[in-house]
Amino acid sequence: MTESWYKAEGCFIPKEEKSRKVLARRTTRYLLGNEYLDIAVQKGGMPEVSGCIEHTSVITQILREAKEKKRDLAVFWLDLVNAYGSIPHKLVDLTLERYHVPPTIRTMLREYFDKIEMRFTAGDFTTAWQRLEVGILTGCTVSVVLFVAAMNLIVKSVVGQNEVQTKILWPLLVYEFPLSKVEALERKISGCIRRWLGVPRSVSSIGLYSTGTKLQLPMKALTEEYKVTKTRQVMTLRDSKDAKVRGTKVKIRTGRKWKAEEAVKEAETRLKHSVIVGVTAVGRQGFGMTTKPRWDTANEKGRRELVQQEIRQMEEESRNVKAVGMKQQGSWLNWQGARSRALTWSEILSMEGYRLSFLLRSVYDVLPSPVRLIEDPTCTLCKDKPAYLQHVLKACPVALKDGRYTWRHDSVLKAIAAKLDTTRRKKRKMQKNITFVNFVRAGEKKDNQAEGLGILGTASDWQMTADIHQRMSFPAEIAATSLRPDIVIWSQGTRQAVLLELTVPWEDRIEEAYERKMAKYQQLVDDCKQRGWRTWCMAIEVGCRGFAGQSMWRALRTLGVVGAERKKLITEVCREAEVASHWIWRKRDELWKSAK
Repeated sequence: MTESWYKAEGCFIPKEEKSRKVLARRTTRYLLGNEYLDIAVQKGGMPEVSGCIEHTSVITQILREAKEKKRDLAVFWLDLVNAYGSIPHKLVDLTLERYHVPPTIRTMLREYFDKIEMRFTAGDFTTAWQRLEVGILTGCTVSVVLFVAAMNLIVKSVVGQNEVQTKILWPLLVYEFPLSKVEALERKISGCIRRWLGVPRSVSSIGLYSTGTKLQLPMKALTEEYKVTKTRQVMTLRDSKDAKVRGTKVKIRTGRKWKAEEAVKEAETRLKHSVIVGVTAVGRQGFGMTTKPRWDTANEKGRRELVQQEIRQMEEESRNVKAVGMKQQGSWLNWQGARSRALTWSEILSMEGYRLSFLLRSVYDVLPSPVRLIEDPTCTLCKDKPAYLQHVLKACPVALKDGRYTWRHDSVLKAIAAKLDTTRRKKRKMQKNITFVNFVRAGEKKDNQAEGLGILGTASDWQMTADIHQRMSFPAEIAATSLRPDIVIWSQGTRQAVLLELTVPWEDRIEEAYERKMAKYQQLVDDCKQRGWRTWCMAIEVGCRGFAGQSMWRALRTLGVVGAERKKLITEVCREAEVASHWIWRKRDELWKSAK
């Protein structure tokens, strides 16, 4: 771009009129031609469209018809304060990427908004040139279509399921709908969601709405929201401050399959029983690690919220019972050592469609594998065993010999090694002893650093080597061995060594892989200790479908990678494993170049 494009003054229009019109016109034509923008919904800024006249005329006609036919009509008016100035540049770039705008145009627009400067004149005073850090320009022609595209993306992400449920729940609350009708409506909604996610109809609704699965989506079941709404209505009427309302004893009719009053009584009984049982520790948690509101000490509003939470918990328990009986789609119940993944709307919208579809179908084992589609189910590579999903992604000997699994392993290892190399070089306050938790004594204030510095905080001369492409040899100053851990970090000054061994197993076998790797390197750890080295061996696992093991979460914390850095690294390595497995799946019937 020319330098003059980065300056704006007065009406905020770039200097070269012909050039700016070309970019705006091409971007608008691209978005409209590919139907990313719908002029039936968005008319503002669209060429050859009289948005104000059309919108006003249509709304006037709708109001007139509703008045003549005496029908109800709801009109929602939304006015944004500083609309153009509130659009972040990152949102513009995300929108263009989501709509598959060519990289050249995206790069031009990114540089345009990153470098643009403007100044204001009031009377005889003119301000200095100022960078536009947030927002887009009102007078710029390309800003119009970018604003429309960004708002279109926001509306689509917000509307989705939340808008549907918001519109439906109020009639379900006010009118007497039986549960069977709500379940039928949910089946229709689930069908639309499955098509949008790119998964087959055979995928159970448990995978769409459950909050206890290993892969959790930001969606809520309509039946669950219906039950919570009805229980809230029961408690509102029963506990009303108006004695006449309480005395009326209004009955909430929900059909024969489910009774709201009985559900409230059961939830209250469970909550009273939980007071007697207390809060139980789960997994490696210590006593008192988890606290939750108690039924006996909660006020009226708090009890109402506790009952609604208990109703949701009861629904989740019923889903888990169904999942236990599903051998194929319920296999995630055996992933004892894997951490759960909770996808957010931003992550779903930023993911490629094929990647999201593969992730969901691989987790619930509904990919079109040969054993389910053709008469000859044997693997086309090894010609020996049935080509189940597990065989294709992890157990084919030809694929192993060809280096496919090694390539996936090294892809994950590179991401881990890069982060640990940056962390070991980071300047930090040294400590003599390893601390993992900063305890706060009585009367003292909590330190800003919530967690300890870990092992990497005990020395400043850390060295590191990684076994990428099988080129590493174990440091001779530590011990003499033919074993090659994936990552070795050591400090000559403090005589400390950390051995990291990465495995990318089938998610069902994460714990098995952990035990196998720890046993493999136990003798090496003993030899290092005999030579005066303080040694840690950490086996870490990342499932081949993109689920990190608990061992990796603990290992990073032990090393000193905590907080947002740890979460970011976990997300990155999971993505590397997932993308690599998707590529292995796509090329399951082809020989790689190394095998030809």
